[in-house]
Amino acid sequence: MEIRNTLSLIFGGVVNFKITFFDKIPNAIANKLAEINLPTELIELLSYTNGLNLFEDEFKGMELGGPVCKIYSGQEILKRY
Repeated sequence: MEIRNTLSLIFGGVVNFKITFFDKIPNAIANKLAEINLPTELIELLSYTNGLNLFEDEFKGMELGGPVCKIYSGQEILKRY
């Protein structure tokens, strides 16, 4: 699911940004994350969305380098641990 919004800047430009939600993590991945003692709040968030991209933006149709903030998916977290 994506949420799109528009932000007008003082210098007259318009920046379109979106927030992207993903499907929830599979139970097997959630169980592995619980085993490595991650905060329960993070596992709970991932049970709603398996990762999250905040403020992916574009200006006049040009992408501006990806999300400003990214919450990794359960699989990405397990790769890093």
